[in-house]
Amino acid sequence: MKPGNYWAAWVVFALGVWEVFAPFIWKYGPHFTMTANSAATGALIVMFGFWVVATDEAWASWVTVGIGAWLVVSGLALEHTLTKALLDSVVVGLLTIGFGYLAARHGRAAWTKGWPDIERGEGYLQP
Repeated sequence: MKPGNYWAAWVVFALGVWEVFAPFIWKYGPHFTMTANSAATGALIVMFGFWVVATDEAWASWVTVGIGAWLVVSGLALEHTLTKALLDSVVVGLLTIGFGYLAARHGRAAWTKGWPDIERGEGYLQP
């Protein structure tokens, strides 16, 4: 039995927690737009990341992939110079895309039942 990528959902959740606090750790300063964007998108990643952990729903993982893409695009659109805010947004966005993809393709069901004999959406909250 090959284990799935259940850990990837937890990594996405942790990236969301990081993104909420990153503006205050890196001290974005006058970059209020980036601070608000990071905090809001981080909160969304936390919310959908937790949903993935709790239910193993593939759609929620794909939402985190979309939010990661937004982080990359918004970082490049809102910041016109190379700053900590831009680097954090792009790096966390790319990591969220990658780990969100892994979580969507091989979630907890693959971990508990063995790959490939599983159906998507067989999480703990499912009957």
